[in-house]
Parts: sequence; C-alpha cells; structure tokens
Amino acid sequence: MSSEIEEPDRLQDFPHPREVSHFLGHDEQIQSLQSALGSNRFPHAWIFSGPAGIGKATLAYRLARTLLKNPLGTEVDNVSSDPALEVPANDIVFQQVAAQSHPGLKVIKRPYDQKRKRLKTEITVDEIRAMQSIFNTTTVDGGWRVAMIDTADEMNRNAANALLKLLEEPPANSAIILISHQPGKLLPTIRSRCRMLQFKSLNEDHVAKILDENSGTNIKLTIDERATITRLANGSAGKALQLASGAGLKAHENLMSLLESLPRFDGSKAHKIAEQLNRRDAREEYNFFRQLLCEWLNSFVRFCTTGEGAHLPKREFDLCQRLGVSVNLEPWLEVWEKTQTSFTQADILNLDKRQLLLTVFFQLETAAKQAQKP
Repeated sequence: MSSEIEEPDRLQDFPHPREVSHFLGHDEQIQSLQSALGSNRFPHAWIFSGPAGIGKATLAYRLARTLLKNPLGTEVDNVSSDPALEVPANDIVFQQVAAQSHPGLKVIKRPYDQKRKRLKTEITVDEIRAMQSIFNTTTVDGGWRVAMIDTADEMNRNAANALLKLLEEPPANSAIILISHQPGKLLPTIRSRCRMLQFKSLNEDHVAKILDENSGTNIKLTIDERATITRLANGSAGKALQLASGAGLKAHENLMSLLESLPRFDGSKAHKIAEQLNRRDAREEYNFFRQLLCEWLNSFVRFCTTGEGAHLPKREFDLCQRLGVSVNLEPWLEVWEKTQTSFTQADILNLDKRQLLLTVFFQLETAAKQAQKP
C-alpha cells in the first residue's frame, strides 16, 4: 500500500506533520502551551480546533515530542525559554516520532479496510481501545505517554463513548490530544473534559512561505499561480499544497474558463470538462473542481450581499464584479443551495459524475441568465 492509502492525513509526497521540524504562525497557541508546560497542572486532555490544513497536527506533534523528551513525568523542565517547543530533528525522540516507533506515542486515525481496500469512513471503538493500551504500560524513564486522535471529528458514537470513559479517569503522566476541524461534532461531555486550544487561519505571508519552501521539489509555480493559490487557500497551508499539485491547478483553470463564459456556457467545453472529470483517474481533480466551485458560489453570494471580495484572486474578483452588476440574487441563492445538495447526494448514491456535472452546469447557466433579466 502507498503512504496515501495508509495515512488519510498525508498530502501526496509532502512531509507529514510528524516529519516537519519548523513551524510558522500560531504564536498565541504556542504561548498557551508554553505556559501550561511551565505549570504544575498540565491539562491531561486537549482539543486543537480550527480549519483543516493550518498546522494543528504539526503543533500537536511538537507538543508530543516536547513531552516525550522530558523524563520527569508531571513537570516539564526547561521549556519556558523555548517558545517554539523545539526538539531538534537529529534528536532520537524526533526521529522515533517521525518513524512512528516511539513507545510512548499512539496516534489514532481512520483505519484501512483490508477487505474493501480503502480507508474506513470513521474511527471505531476498536481504535480507541487500541489507544488505551498505551496507558496500561509504564515507560522506562517514568515519563509521559501521549495519545493523539486525528481527527476526533471522525469518531463514531461508540468510539466517542469509549474515549469519554478514559477522559473521566485519566491515567497519570498522560496527555491526549484531539485534533478537530469541527469541534461542534464532538460530544459536549468530551469538550467539557478537555482544554480547548483554538487556531485561526494562517496569514497569506505564512502560506506563501510554505509554498516557497516546497517549490523546486514537489511543486513548481509561476508568480501568478503562486499568488492565485495563496488567495484560494484562505489561510490553509494544507489546501495551498493540494492546489499546487497538477490536479489542483488544472481543476481551477477548467472551472474559471467555464465560469468566465457565463451567462451562456460553451456547450462543447462543458461536455468536455464533464467527460474529463468523470474518468477513473480524475478523482482528485474532480474533488478539487467541486470544492472550488462551491467556494466560488459562496464567495459570489457574499460579494453580492456585502461587497466583500478583496480576499479573492483577480480572476475570481473580476468575475464576481461582472456577474454581480445589477444582479437578481435569488436565482444564485437557489443554485448555490442546489449545487451543494447535488454533490452531497451524488456521494451518498454514487451517481454518475458526468451527468451530475452537466446538471450543475445547466443550473448555473440558468441562474446567470435569470439574474441578468431586468
């Protein structure tokens, strides 16, 4: 199996969060962890919450390495002078964590279904029980044992209940880190037993820097592509790296070339794009396309209602201006809702992507024409 199949949180060939030795942004969150580490009452359970791809897991691994590096149990020494929670990349703890071989760390993710040859859709109670086993052992140096759930939003009800029992009676010298994109999905009783650490989206400078650090290795970008991706990423380095892949840029170009022809689509182009996205080897591009389309519709509706658009790339902003002049918003609100519902139903019912896309394209064209009527 490839690493992409084994690990739902790995982005193609980019470094996994456990392998990243540097960190950008989130100074307030680092300060909160630093203060907690310097106290005698370090919380046994944390929820790292915020949008996907902004560095929650990367900081979680930094915290885990800091705890595992310290052999003193409930007190973590000598960290107040290091606000970045740095464990050098050449340190044995860093290397063991990166290799997934540290005996004091257990990371729970959606498991791979050997029978169906794909990742399961949720974290089950069996994974939580496996996580509990790490707390039944004693470390050689009497130090910390750390468990991480990435993401906790994916736990089913039985898994959540099993975790709750563990949180009610936390083992000594233990830390549990829950990574959550949508903490509202977690049981209130779980949230109440954890220290919440909220993360905000990265600024564009940080996203651009992460793109630059990966340019010349996994990705190569023009200046215009870099600027577009930085804006589209909306503060998510993970999303920026995904978009920087060939499939991401191709999906964006296809989407914009189609939308820019509104209020009347080029029929042959629409059919060609639908055929292309329906291929078996175009799954990644299809996912990008639908995500970018839904995001553009959301941005367009917001532009029409509030005038907000400075955050958009130039092509998206110009399109919003052209279509949003004297616009009747009702058809766009209707197609916005229909499009999101159509994609969701298609996933559930495994509908033909080609026909789905052509239907969505027709609805967009209809909305554009109706909106321009006096």
